[in-house]
Amino acid sequence: MGETERDSAIIIRVTVPLEVERVRRRSVASAALGVPAHVTVLFPFLPVGILSLADRAIVEDVVGRFAPFELSFGRVGRFPSAVYLLLEPAAPVVAMTRALNRRYPELRPYGARFRSIVPHLTISEDSADQPEDLAAALGSALPFRHRVTEVEVMAQSATGRWRPRWRLPLGVRP
Repeated sequence: MGETERDSAIIIRVTVPLEVERVRRRSVASAALGVPAHVTVLFPFLPVGILSLADRAIVEDVVGRFAPFELSFGRVGRFPSAVYLLLEPAAPVVAMTRALNRRYPELRPYGARFRSIVPHLTISEDSADQPEDLAAALGSALPFRHRVTEVEVMAQSATGRWRPRWRLPLGVRP
Protein backbone atom coordinates (compact mmCIF):
# COMPACT_ATOMS: atom_id res chain seq x y z
CA MET A 1 0.00 0.00 0.00
CA GLY A 2 1.32 3.50 -0.84
CA GLU A 3 1.92 6.35 1.56
CA THR A 4 -1.08 8.44 2.53
CA GLU A 5 -0.63 12.11 3.22
CA ARG A 6 -1.96 13.57 6.45
CA ASP A 7 -1.00 17.15 7.35
CA SER A 8 -0.30 20.19 5.24
CA ALA A 9 1.18 23.64 5.73
CA ILE A 10 1.51 26.84 3.73
CA ILE A 11 5.08 28.13 3.82
CA ILE A 12 7.51 30.54 2.25
CA ARG A 13 10.60 28.54 1.31
CA VAL A 14 13.71 30.60 2.11
CA THR A 15 17.12 30.25 0.50
CA VAL A 16 19.54 30.58 3.40
CA PRO A 17 23.33 30.86 3.62
CA LEU A 18 25.18 27.56 4.10
CA GLU A 19 26.11 28.44 7.70
CA VAL A 20 22.43 28.90 8.59
CA GLU A 21 21.46 25.63 6.92
CA ARG A 22 24.17 23.74 8.81
CA VAL A 23 22.85 25.01 12.16
CA ARG A 24 19.24 24.31 11.15
CA ARG A 25 19.93 20.76 9.93
CA ARG A 26 21.77 19.97 13.17
CA SER A 27 18.94 20.93 15.48
CA VAL A 28 15.56 21.18 13.70
CA ALA A 29 13.96 17.73 13.62
CA SER A 30 11.70 18.45 10.65
CA ALA A 31 14.72 19.30 8.46
CA ALA A 32 15.51 15.58 8.29
CA LEU A 33 11.91 14.97 7.19
CA GLY A 34 12.16 17.15 4.10
CA VAL A 35 11.01 20.48 5.55
CA PRO A 36 13.11 23.23 3.95
CA ALA A 37 14.22 26.44 5.63
CA HIS A 38 10.99 28.41 5.69
CA VAL A 39 8.68 30.95 7.21
CA THR A 40 5.31 29.47 8.14
CA VAL A 41 2.31 31.25 6.65
CA LEU A 42 -0.40 28.87 7.92
CA PHE A 43 0.07 25.68 9.92
CA PRO A 44 -1.76 23.50 10.41
CA PHE A 45 -3.53 23.79 7.09
CA LEU A 46 -6.09 21.24 5.87
CA PRO A 47 -5.65 17.49 6.21
CA VAL A 48 -4.26 16.46 2.86
CA GLY A 49 -6.98 13.86 2.37
CA ILE A 50 -9.55 16.64 1.99
CA LEU A 51 -7.33 19.19 0.21
CA SER A 52 -9.00 19.92 -3.12
CA LEU A 53 -8.54 21.90 -6.31
CA ALA A 54 -11.07 24.36 -4.86
CA ASP A 55 -8.69 24.87 -1.91
CA ARG A 56 -5.82 25.41 -4.32
CA ALA A 57 -7.90 28.07 -6.11
CA ILE A 58 -8.70 29.79 -2.81
CA VAL A 59 -5.05 29.90 -1.70
CA GLU A 60 -3.98 30.97 -5.18
CA ASP A 61 -6.51 33.81 -5.11
CA VAL A 62 -5.42 34.99 -1.65
CA VAL A 63 -1.67 34.94 -2.32
CA GLY A 64 -2.20 36.32 -5.82
CA ARG A 65 -3.34 39.56 -4.18
CA PHE A 66 0.12 40.06 -2.64
CA ALA A 67 2.93 41.54 -4.69
CA PRO A 68 6.32 39.85 -4.37
CA PHE A 69 8.36 41.32 -1.52
CA GLU A 70 11.79 41.12 0.05
CA LEU A 71 12.60 39.87 3.54
CA SER A 72 15.72 40.52 5.58
CA PHE A 73 16.93 38.09 8.23
CA GLY A 74 19.44 39.52 10.66
CA ARG A 75 18.41 39.17 14.28
CA VAL A 76 18.32 36.01 16.36
CA GLY A 77 15.57 35.51 18.93
CA ARG A 78 14.18 32.83 21.21
CA PHE A 79 10.81 31.31 21.90
CA PRO A 80 10.61 28.92 24.87
CA SER A 81 11.04 25.96 22.51
CA ALA A 82 13.11 27.36 19.63
CA VAL A 83 15.77 29.79 18.47
CA TYR A 84 14.85 31.66 15.31
CA LEU A 85 15.79 34.34 12.83
CA LEU A 86 13.48 37.31 12.97
CA LEU A 87 12.46 38.68 9.61
CA GLU A 88 11.80 42.23 8.52
CA PRO A 89 9.39 43.42 7.45
CA ALA A 90 7.00 41.00 9.11
CA ALA A 91 3.86 42.85 7.97
CA PRO A 92 3.44 41.14 4.55
CA VAL A 93 3.65 37.67 6.10
CA VAL A 94 1.27 38.59 8.93
CA ALA A 95 -1.17 40.09 6.40
CA MET A 96 -0.99 36.94 4.25
CA THR A 97 -1.61 34.71 7.28
CA ARG A 98 -4.59 36.82 8.32
CA ALA A 99 -6.00 36.84 4.77
CA LEU A 100 -5.80 33.05 4.60
CA ASN A 101 -7.30 32.77 8.07
CA ARG A 102 -10.28 34.88 6.94
CA ARG A 103 -10.89 32.33 4.15
CA TYR A 104 -10.35 29.42 6.57
CA PRO A 105 -11.50 30.77 9.97
CA GLU A 106 -11.51 27.28 11.49
CA LEU A 107 -7.75 27.01 10.89
CA ARG A 108 -5.99 29.07 13.52
CA PRO A 109 -2.30 29.84 12.96
CA TYR A 110 -0.13 27.41 14.96
CA GLY A 111 -3.31 25.71 16.16
CA ALA A 112 -4.15 28.84 18.26
CA ARG A 113 -1.26 28.03 20.62
CA PHE A 114 0.00 31.63 20.51
CA ARG A 115 -1.79 34.98 20.83
CA SER A 116 0.15 36.80 18.15
CA ILE A 117 1.63 35.94 14.79
CA VAL A 118 5.41 36.25 14.86
CA PRO A 119 6.84 35.29 11.46
CA HIS A 120 10.24 33.68 11.85
CA LEU A 121 12.66 31.07 10.50
CA THR A 122 13.44 28.40 13.09
CA ILE A 123 17.15 27.56 13.26
CA SER A 124 17.28 25.46 16.44
CA GLU A 125 14.97 23.40 18.61
CA ASP A 126 17.81 22.53 21.01
CA SER A 127 16.99 24.01 24.42
CA ALA A 128 20.72 24.38 25.17
CA ASP A 129 21.28 26.73 22.20
CA GLN A 130 21.38 30.39 23.14
CA PRO A 131 20.50 33.16 20.65
CA GLU A 132 23.73 35.08 21.24
CA ASP A 133 25.84 31.94 20.70
CA LEU A 134 24.06 31.13 17.43
CA ALA A 135 24.31 34.76 16.29
CA ALA A 136 28.07 34.61 16.90
CA ALA A 137 28.35 31.23 15.14
CA LEU A 138 26.49 32.56 12.11
CA GLY A 139 28.73 35.63 11.99
CA SER A 140 29.03 36.98 8.47
CA ALA A 141 26.02 34.95 7.25
CA LEU A 142 23.78 37.56 8.89
CA PRO A 143 22.07 39.58 7.69
CA PHE A 144 20.82 38.02 4.47
CA ARG A 145 17.89 38.80 2.20
CA HIS A 146 15.33 36.67 0.41
CA ARG A 147 12.86 37.71 -2.30
CA VAL A 148 9.42 36.13 -1.82
CA THR A 149 7.69 35.35 -5.11
CA GLU A 150 5.62 32.29 -4.16
CA VAL A 151 4.26 30.17 -1.35
CA GLU A 152 4.26 26.39 -1.14
CA VAL A 153 1.66 24.05 0.20
CA MET A 154 3.65 21.23 1.78
CA ALA A 155 2.13 17.81 2.47
CA GLN A 156 3.20 15.29 5.10
CA SER A 157 3.05 11.59 4.37
CA ALA A 158 2.15 8.80 6.78
CA THR A 159 5.89 8.19 7.24
CA GLY A 160 6.36 11.78 8.38
CA ARG A 161 8.20 13.00 5.27
CA TRP A 162 7.20 16.36 3.81
CA ARG A 163 7.13 17.31 0.15
CA PRO A 164 5.85 20.24 -1.92
CA ARG A 165 2.28 19.77 -3.12
CA TRP A 166 1.66 23.13 -4.84
CA ARG A 167 3.77 26.19 -5.58
CA LEU A 168 1.60 29.27 -5.94
CA PRO A 169 2.92 32.62 -7.21
CA LEU A 170 2.39 35.96 -5.53
CA GLY A 171 0.98 38.82 -7.56
CA VAL A 172 -0.78 36.58 -10.08
CA ARG A 173 -4.55 36.33 -9.87
CA PRO A 174 -6.12 33.14 -11.30
